[in-house]
Amino acid sequence: MVSESKVKHMTSPIVETARITLRNGISRQDLVTASDRFQTEFLAGYPGFLRRELLAAGDGTYLDLVHWVDRAAADGVIERAVTSLACQAYFALMEMGDGDPVQGVTHFESLATYPGE
Repeated sequence: MVSESKVKHMTSPIVETARITLRNGISRQDLVTASDRFQTEFLAGYPGFLRRELLAAGDGTYLDLVHWVDRAAADGVIERAVTSLACQAYFALMEMGDGDPVQGVTHFESLATYPGE
């Protein structure tokens, strides 16, 4: 049983998921290199950005997991992404269907977090 004092209930933090499929010929290392640039040149220091993980599945797909302080911060970053060279380089590695960088992006409201032991 989880102690009530260790459970943190939230209503506003947002977790953004973006499923990534790489274009033909793009390696995992290419993705990580572009992700590092995207992080340092674009997301780091962005208002409302909390943290980010780039995850790999065994089937060759990836997931970019971004934590935001609220929905306004998550939504605001999209407007700036279209003019960022680091974003363009990162997105250029991905299959995007109709070319829309928000395709495959989903936002989830964080309801509660539970600490590790």
